[in-house]
Amino acid sequence: VRVEAEHWLRVRPDKPDSAIRLGYLAGNLHWRVQFDGADLLVAIEDEVAPLMARLKPMLDAGEITCWVPEAMQ
Repeated sequence: VRVEAEHWLRVRPDKPDSAIRLGYLAGNLHWRVQFDGADLLVAIEDEVAPLMARLKPMLDAGEITCWVPEAMQ
């Protein structure tokens, strides 16, 4: 059995109400997630671009910060 390494998009909300909006978005879109302190880790199933497109309004508003794994850039 071969298993490829999983890649995770790290998303950090800037304040509690942003965290609630982010959690609602992730749940509504049925994203597979993990928690790491205040950060939400979103599984990158195929490409990172669709995830980033969904997060763009929150990124543009400065509500969240995202880190894309080097392997996915």
